[in-house]
Amino acid sequence: LLDDAELARVRRAAAAWHEARGQIATALRYLTLAGDGPALAAALERHGGALLAAGESATVLAALAAVPEADRGPALDLVEGEACQVRGDWERALACLSRLIPPEGPAPAAAAWRLGVIHHLRGEPTRALDHYRRGLADGDAAPRDRAMCGAWGAAAAWLLGDVARCRELVAAAHRDAERADDHAAWAAVHTAHALIAALDGDRRANDRHYLRALDHARRAGDVLAQIRIGVNRGSRLLEEGHYVEAIAELDTAITLADLAGFAALRTLALVNRGEAARWLGRLEEAERDLTAALTEARRLGSSVAGYALCDLGDVHFDQGNLAQAAVCYEQAVALLEPTGDLQGLVPSWSGLAVLRAEDDPAAAQELADRAVRSEPTLGHTRALLAAGWVALARGEREEARRYADRAAEVAGEQLARAGVAEAEELRAGAEPDPRTAVAVLRRAVARWEELSCPVPRARARLALARRLGGPEALAICDEVERECRERGARRLVAQAAALRAELAR
Repeated sequence: LLDDAELARVRRAAAAWHEARGQIATALRYLTLAGDGPALAAALERHGGALLAAGESATVLAALAAVPEADRGPALDLVEGEACQVRGDWERALACLSRLIPPEGPAPAAAAWRLGVIHHLRGEPTRALDHYRRGLADGDAAPRDRAMCGAWGAAAAWLLGDVARCRELVAAAHRDAERADDHAAWAAVHTAHALIAALDGDRRANDRHYLRALDHARRAGDVLAQIRIGVNRGSRLLEEGHYVEAIAELDTAITLADLAGFAALRTLALVNRGEAARWLGRLEEAERDLTAALTEARRLGSSVAGYALCDLGDVHFDQGNLAQAAVCYEQAVALLEPTGDLQGLVPSWSGLAVLRAEDDPAAAQELADRAVRSEPTLGHTRALLAAGWVALARGEREEARRYADRAAEVAGEQLARAGVAEAEELRAGAEPDPRTAVAVLRRAVARWEELSCPVPRARARLALARRLGGPEALAICDEVERECRERGARRLVAQAAALRAELAR
């Protein structure tokens, strides 16, 4: 049998053998068994970031726990902070990384962008952007860290609706990535380019940048970037009305996040998958995903909870739970307003405006105006539609028609097919000529059919029945009531029953 010293020597040799062959996680395990604190600290300094990107956060945290305090240096605070961020232990992550950041002025870029990402994933883009800017002011920063500061900073500016700043930061990050020639940096830069392309409605550029980002992320072994790209691609498919494809993309992202322990991105993926399920009329499934996302976001202390609440408001609205929908929208606004996150605020304001259009027109008008003024965001189409529905509720048909036309234009530019379909409904509602309105509504019904969106299709069919009257309208009411009852869309069930009774009289 080997004595303790000889056993430790064999384990150190095994660690060196595995490290030489790129099997870093196994090497760390041998060094942990050997109890070699200095060697373990040195290996974590060399490889900790790459291991975390590859989804080995549990291995890294176990190795960190085995390093004696005397062998720890500032570089291990960087590794531990990032590891805790990945696992969702944000308070411990903030404590580790904050030790590396001075109270004010320029900050080491390597720590600054990692600290910024924590605030970013918590839904605090303003605080995140401040850290990214301080990192960019680091005159000694490596090009890779500068590129990460710029690329993540561009994403934070995008959330805040500061498109000019977003473009500026992407351009700077691109230059730094060229100097760094690092796959992880390129993955972040191309992801930022894709966000701008989405706002510009440039589908080809968006696709191209995401594919290049994914290629670089895979070459870097960066699982975090791969999950983020999958979530973003799922979101884009959602915006364009490809709901089944979006769910497939998000399923992959959720599986990867489960395996690697990336709690924050898993939460965002659940929000997007819940929204896709809602569009497909799977309201109970949507509610499950969104409730799970809300619970996890609250555990993490993330304002991503605001996104989940807004989508839950939409689900409750479809289900006819209008009081619950109002509470969800109001809570979403309360969470997101302090962060300035317009990508989440605009849909929340818009949902609440439509909900209040009948009983509180003044408040609805104010909410719709705020949403419309907050361009450019991906929710701008929804804001224009909300303003149109509010105008229609006030009897302002010409104003509603103008909003419908503008919403259709913006939706067309962004390839948002659901926005085009709803704009047809709004245009029909503002149309005084019954025959013209019927023709427009038939187009809307066909668009919703093409998108496989049964609840909006039922809504458009009810509007069509109101214009048609007669036996065809009664048949539509029967079909809508039956289908919506099966899906749990109780608001439309009640509307169909009421319209059928009115037609019968």
